[in-house]
Amino acid sequence: MIYLKTNINSLIFKTILFLIVLKLVFSYLTVEHGWWLRDIPTNAERFNIFNVSPNFSNQLDFLITPLLGLFLLKRIRRLKQFNVVLGLIGFMFLLNLFTAFYNGVGILDSVKTTLKIITPILLFYSFLIFYENDKAKAKKVMVFFIKLCVVLTIIGLIFFHNSVNRATEQWPVYFAGIHTHSYVITSIFIGISYLIYQKNNVVLLFIFLITSFLILQIGWGIRTAVIFYLVFILSMLFVKHAFFKYMIFKVLFFLPIIIFLGILISDTDALNKFSSGRLDMYSDKLKLLFNSSIFDFLLGKGYGSDLITTETWWWKEKGSHSDFITFVFENGILYLLSFIGLILSLLKNKKFPNIIILSLLTGYLISSVISNGMAIRPLAAYVFFIVLGYIYLSTYDSKTIFNE
Repeated sequence: MIYLKTNINSLIFKTILFLIVLKLVFSYLTVEHGWWLRDIPTNAERFNIFNVSPNFSNQLDFLITPLLGLFLLKRIRRLKQFNVVLGLIGFMFLLNLFTAFYNGVGILDSVKTTLKIITPILLFYSFLIFYENDKAKAKKVMVFFIKLCVVLTIIGLIFFHNSVNRATEQWPVYFAGIHTHSYVITSIFIGISYLIYQKNNVVLLFIFLITSFLILQIGWGIRTAVIFYLVFILSMLFVKHAFFKYMIFKVLFFLPIIIFLGILISDTDALNKFSSGRLDMYSDKLKLLFNSSIFDFLLGKGYGSDLITTETWWWKEKGSHSDFITFVFENGILYLLSFIGLILSLLKNKKFPNIIILSLLTGYLISSVISNGMAIRPLAAYVFFIVLGYIYLSTYDSKTIFNE
């Protein structure tokens, strides 16, 4: 009976991984060129070899999410160790229901964002539970996903049309869109860096970090992904070389960044231009929030209410380009605080957390502060949390992870 139960659990989890593979493989069909490349045929029009729905990759979440729920339900004893996480997730869904009722919004629309956020996190915990006693297999799974993403990226570079970001032509993308693609690339770079870090090859690690950073910046130029990766790089440099642990060198290292930010802050127009108009959006949204009722502030104004036009983005209604502001505007401040608490709850030993894991969760949150970050991009978040899952298993023993 125990053997049969184990086999069923294994079948469910491996099915989840297989569906994520399919999601990655078919994500190229969801790539849209946008206004600048509107006359170029899309990948779905040119390369839909199996004649599936262009939205097939996104539709797979309708299978992945319930399967993750089933897997975790069957491992309820292990899941009880994450009662804080479960409580926060439950509270976020409860807020969605209140928001839907308060604003007359459909419940399914109201829970969409929460499902995007929590499904990859449920994968993370499933990964930890399934591989808690077999770190070697966890490593193989992570390496497999890294290799798969590298191969798919190369296919995209060879066969797909160049992408465009901020009216500038960039390298082709495979994974859904240039932002999601950049987050996937960031995640696999983090995974490769960590494997090199484990081998204690400092020279190779430095070379790879510099090279991969340049590839990310030059190839696709998504600043939020670059900042995310930079936070991770700094953590790797800090833990790997004593040079970066001396305060004087920290000051010298960060001084150019501080000067650059000072110049931008002193020139509001330059900063707004550098942010691609985000400051105008943030300013308009904050004014609307300050004029909101207490109930709107606590519960939000419902799904879709984040979309407005601004002086800079006058041609179309757009979201805040900050998940934090969107969460407050659509679901309320309590929802935002729950989301932050959910991510911070992933830290072990909060007084003295592991620097690398802290940097990854910090980068994850930063991406949502300044843009539509990884939190609402499940495709990229699946890869990220598989990588994070392996780093967890390599850093902590089972008793520490499960609070035993």
